[in-house]
Amino acid sequence: MADSERLRERIRYETQVVKLMTLVTVAIGGGSSSLLVGLGVTTTTWFRISVGVVGFIATFASAMLIWRQHRRIRQLLDQLPEVS
Repeated sequence: MADSERLRERIRYETQVVKLMTLVTVAIGGGSSSLLVGLGVTTTTWFRISVGVVGFIATFASAMLIWRQHRRIRQLLDQLPEVS
């Protein structure tokens, strides 16, 4: 029974990590797109473009980490004993 509770706590923790990573991904993606779109700015500098591109790469990498975390949670759920 203790193993089952420990596993459930681990799943709760991993789920909270996924929520945090999702928020970070949305924030990075929004910041990157606002840098690239830059409404009201007449000139586009190389610095803005490079920071925007790096932001989109970081967003993609973060999305891949979320996908891996989701797979880990699914594996932990499969380890839980069946409740009847």
